[in-house]
Order: sequence, then structure tokens, then C-alpha cells
Amino acid sequence: MEELYEDNDVRVVAHRFGSSRAVVTFSSLNEHERPFGKDFLDSREITGVYFVAKWNHWWQPEGCRWGVEAAQRYLAAIRPETLMTYGASMGGFGAALHSRSLMADTVLMLAPQFTIDPAKPPSETRWRTEASRLKFLHDDLAPQVSLSARKILVYDTLTPDRAHAELFARIPGTELFRTPAAGHAIGHFLLQAGLLQNLVLRALDGSLTGQGYRALVRERRALSGNYWHQLGRSAHVRRRGFTLELYRRAAALRPNDAVILLDYGNALLRERDAGQALEVFQRAAELAPQSAAPYRGLCHAYRAMGMLDEAVGAGEQAMRLRPQTTDLQRVLVTALLAAGRLERALEVITRTVELEPGLAQNIQLRDRVLARLAAGEDVAEAP
Repeated sequence: MEELYEDNDVRVVAHRFGSSRAVVTFSSLNEHERPFGKDFLDSREITGVYFVAKWNHWWQPEGCRWGVEAAQRYLAAIRPETLMTYGASMGGFGAALHSRSLMADTVLMLAPQFTIDPAKPPSETRWRTEASRLKFLHDDLAPQVSLSARKILVYDTLTPDRAHAELFARIPGTELFRTPAAGHAIGHFLLQAGLLQNLVLRALDGSLTGQGYRALVRERRALSGNYWHQLGRSAHVRRRGFTLELYRRAAALRPNDAVILLDYGNALLRERDAGQALEVFQRAAELAPQSAAPYRGLCHAYRAMGMLDEAVGAGEQAMRLRPQTTDLQRVLVTALLAAGRLERALEVITRTVELEPGLAQNIQLRDRVLARLAAGEDVAEAP
């Protein structure tokens, strides 16, 4: 690899092959080491230029512009016949933002944002924390997008990405590749369905069509655990048995995906299958031991099975991982009440009321604890 540019915000590297085609990729959220798409492009001996964000900055720092200038010089020297910019989510925004400067022929975007500035349409809030750290100096996207390039935008119509796609659609030359129930992490869906490589290569050589893509998605989407997971999340809440089956299929295809397992476990709890839910949450805890969510689920499952000491232990572990989360505090207090550990319950719920003093649920829970303490029901703490 050749190092083209690096500063505290971005690294730009290149890997050249004899191919007449080149792809410039932009890294995704939380991907600060690995060049996006490099393994695949290398396997096909396609020249790649890779922008790697060192933090989640949506390509706003000034150094990103200097990185683009370095990439321009490199591309001018190798003169590719075809150039595509490519990225997913934050990377998709980068692929669009720099498509004009890089003189792209094609822009391939997977679930990109038009902007994450909550003060601008579509008033995005999913990355509010990241946005609060940014100065939006290079966020006026429309003038920066190449008008001559073919712009391919792949997104799930059932997610908030739809609002971003509608803004992109106002830019001439944008083609919307609608992919329901693929989720925001649409690259994972495409990879699981065996479609991602086909999509990238056909976008690059110009043979990709919306009709052909839709046919392939219909044919292969059932191979994706993410597909069944998103269907489960979209299912009507009152169709609980149907939702459970969708999550079961998702978990069967993605048994090591903690997010899917958490939704599956909660669906099992709603169906009062605490034993199976317990097994699912235990697996999720093994996969994501630093996440509080599996222990929250374990607390509920143990309590439903009458294993109150274990329920309290799981609830305490969830709170250790996320000590300021009031939802987890309420879950723990409920387990402590069931176990008769009222002094500890009062200690926890008092903190919860301090954090959320106006929430009636907290007051009611505290009153339950106080009433039982007044009745002398407290039992000794378990060792």
C-alpha cells in the first residue's frame, strides 16, 4: 500500500493493480483501522484508494480536503478509465461529498446520510451524540455531488434512511434501489444474501439495473438473518407469535449476533417461554459481556422462573455496566422486591427518583418498597 496522506483525523492509502478501474472508498461508523472494501477489491485486483476516518467525523475536518487533494494527484498519475466512489452510512456520505472533486463516474452509497446535522432536514437524531461534537463546515452536500456521475443509493424503505434517500433523489442522476427489511446495516444484509460483491462489480462496470437488483433481492433475501430480524422488528406488536417466528429464523441464521438474540429473547419472554429466553440471553451475554442488555434480559428470565437470587445477580451486573441507566435500575428494583431485599431496593430506587424526579413510575415503585419495609417484610441479603 502507498500512504497518500495522514493527520489526526484521516488516513488515505492506495493499493494499485494493473486494472483500468479504480474505486475510492470511505470508512463507516466506528471503523477506524481497516480500509473499507479493501479485501474484496484486492481479491479482484481492482485499484483502490481508501479514506479511513480516525473518529466519527462525517468527513468534516479540513484535513479530509487535503486527503482528497492527495487522492486527486494519485488518480491523475494512474489515469483510471473508470472511477467509482463507494461507502456505507457515514462512508456513503463521504462517497457523495467528494464525488465531484474526485470526478467519479459512479457513486455507490449504502444507506447514506444527506446530513446528520439535526438542525437541517431530515432532522436526523440517530447520531445526535456524534453530531454534537462536529462543526459542520463541509456539510452542504448537494453542490458537492457530481451531477455527471451515476448515483446508486441502496436503502431500506422501512428505516429513517428513507428520508435521506428522498433528499438525494432531488439530485439529478440519482437512482434509488429500494430494499425493504434490510436494515440500516444494509451491507450486512447484502453480504449474508450473497449480493454485495455482485452489486459492487455491476455498479463499477455499469451493468447494474434496478430491475435485476430487485429480482436478485427477492430470490436471495431469505438467506439473510438481518432480513428476518428487520421483519420481526416491523411486525405488528399484537402479532406476537408471528414476530417470534421471524426472530427464530433470524437467530437460526445468525446465532452469533447478539443484537438479534436480544430481540429473540425478549420475544420469548413476551410468549412466557422463560426457559428458552434464558438460554438465548446467556448466549448473548457470552457474545457481548460488556453490554448491559443481555443481563437485563437474564434478570427478567430468572425472575419469571422463580430463580430470584440469580435474577438479582443479573440485575446488579447490568447496573454495574450502566450505572446511570434508570431503566436498568427499575429492572433491578423489581427483582429485589421479588427477592424481598428491600433495603437494597430502597437504595437503588432512591437514586432513580433523584435522576428522574418527575416520573410517576419511579414514585410508585419507591412507595411499594417503603410500604413493604413498613410492614417489616425485608429479608437478609444473600451472600
